[in-house]
Amino acid sequence: MFDDALHFLVQAQEAPDWARLGQHLPYEWIEQAVA
Repeated sequence: MFDDALHFLVQAQEAPDWARLGQHLPYEWIEQAVA
């Protein structure tokens, strides 16, 4: 059961929702990550 939860967390980290994430990050961080 714990393994399934851990696997889900890893998958979620590999494919973040960039649009939703962008609403909560400073523009400078996004610019650095993209540049």
